[in-house]
Amino acid sequence: MTIGQLIALNDEMAALIRAGVPLERGLVEAGRDLQGQLGGIMGDLGERLARGERLPEALVGSKKRIPALYRAVVEAGIRSGRLSEALEGMANLARHYAEMRRTIGLALIYPLFVFELAYVLALIFLFQIAPRFIKTFEVLGLAPIKLLNGLVGLGDSVLFWGPIPAVLLVVLGFVWLRTGQSSSLDSGTLRPILRRLPVIGPMIRSFLAANYADLLALLIDHQVPLDQAVILAGEASGDRDFLASSKAVATSIQAGREGSSLTATELAAFPPLLAWIFSNGRGRGNLSSALHHLAWTYRRRAETRGEFLRSALPTILLLAIGVSAVIVYCLLLFIPLLQLWEELAIPVNH
Repeated sequence: MTIGQLIALNDEMAALIRAGVPLERGLVEAGRDLQGQLGGIMGDLGERLARGERLPEALVGSKKRIPALYRAVVEAGIRSGRLSEALEGMANLARHYAEMRRTIGLALIYPLFVFELAYVLALIFLFQIAPRFIKTFEVLGLAPIKLLNGLVGLGDSVLFWGPIPAVLLVVLGFVWLRTGQSSSLDSGTLRPILRRLPVIGPMIRSFLAANYADLLALLIDHQVPLDQAVILAGEASGDRDFLASSKAVATSIQAGREGSSLTATELAAFPPLLAWIFSNGRGRGNLSSALHHLAWTYRRRAETRGEFLRSALPTILLLAIGVSAVIVYCLLLFIPLLQLWEELAIPVNH
């Protein structure tokens, strides 16, 4: 199931709930109208609901794997009595993810093209230019410099290392296709890597914190006990670290301990403001209002980073790869030339 299909399914369910149409009937009818995989998913969910299954159970038993994050959001929405609002929050998260993926994809097109061009030129240098430099040194009776010998040796062994860039591009393409699946919204192997990248990592953390705070505030608004609300919001975040810190907070609430007793390690997954609310601000004033405001703050911060990523990343990558390639080619070309001119130079004594 792709991200686009998940967004379409989510929007259809939210629209049916807002219109007061029973999900089982609405999804079956929508499945008949739509062709392809998405129509089959909707029809299957509608039939399961018609047989008496709860929506979370129907999602688990669906023909196509629906991410655990989505199921957790649905469960939290049902528990809070505001399923449509929970689905809207999920739609925002999925759209932000799709937009980030599209931004990164567009940013990588030109740099990858420049990299491929630079790689082809490097092979031409190894196969054509470096051997001719060697012959020039030999014709003039000069000893070739070690750099040229090394480059020619690289050219002779190109069958061993030459395919590596192509294999890496194939792997990158496979990973990229995987990121287009809805399962990538769950905390998998890619998210820990992405969260360590500059700009992208902070943006992901901000979006996670915004959705977590929004959903937690929604649950609190509908009288879900705070310890249960924290756990549900942690599960719905789709992030293992957020869930671990949520469990630590829930345990302290159930034990009747003050929030200040929570250690920095237990709250390590949360951004500073969210961690402060749990350690110092819990139970002071309107917690729900504070969480809504915090969610707005983190979402604006994430959107700002997204705009920077969209505008700056292509230029940065293009300059980094292009400038690096130019510098390497200049060094490879001019170092042998300078050595050749130095060897040919004949000092004139007066």
